[in-house]
Amino acid sequence: MVQVIWIVLAVLVTFTAGYMSYSRYLARFLELDEETETPAHKYEDGQEYIPSKKPVLLGHHYSSIAGGAPIVGPITAGAVWGWLPALLWVAVGNPLMGSVHDFVSLSGSLRHDGKSVGYIIGEYIGEGGKNMLLWFAFLTIILVVAVFALVVSIVFNAFPQVTTASLIYIALAFVFGVYLYQLNGPFLPGTALFVAGVFAAVWVGIQYPMALFPYVGDGAGYPAGTIVCRTLRRGFRS
Repeated sequence: MVQVIWIVLAVLVTFTAGYMSYSRYLARFLELDEETETPAHKYEDGQEYIPSKKPVLLGHHYSSIAGGAPIVGPITAGAVWGWLPALLWVAVGNPLMGSVHDFVSLSGSLRHDGKSVGYIIGEYIGEGGKNMLLWFAFLTIILVVAVFALVVSIVFNAFPQVTTASLIYIALAFVFGVYLYQLNGPFLPGTALFVAGVFAAVWVGIQYPMALFPYVGDGAGYPAGTIVCRTLRRGFRS
């Protein structure tokens, strides 16, 4: 456990170094100007265009890249070649490649009133190019969602503790949104509280694992005390 913590800290250091150095180079390359009004402020309507607090926006930059490549990719690399390629994929590949893709795409969107890449391409190339990219993106998203569904189902089935923790994560996200934007709670105390809630969710998941479907067989594949959700009609059993 101590070794894992040191690895996590080392990866956070590489992320921070990339953010403080490489991102500045990209900002100069893209000629970004902090004084330029963003679409969120220019068209603020409380629904589609909403200015975000800087700490919240920073968190979104980290979470938005958590897609198929930096999650399923490192897991697959780890299963085939070991932990080192997976670690390099996350610690080095994400700051140098994945984040650059997202950063450049976001910058282009900001300069075009928050429109997606497909509509930007349509503005410069034409309707045919826009439709082709949108269809490509649509089909790609279907594949990505399918892979995520497969990976999540495998993990949920093998580790019912993750199911409980994930459900709590979702609830915490909704509550934190209400706390931050509806109740206007202070950011730092709220962050400390809800991060503690995330760790608490892990503990609750370990103590009260939940299986969404009954184990095929005699049920011995789940840890003792697992809550198995058979059907709504038949209720729960442990």
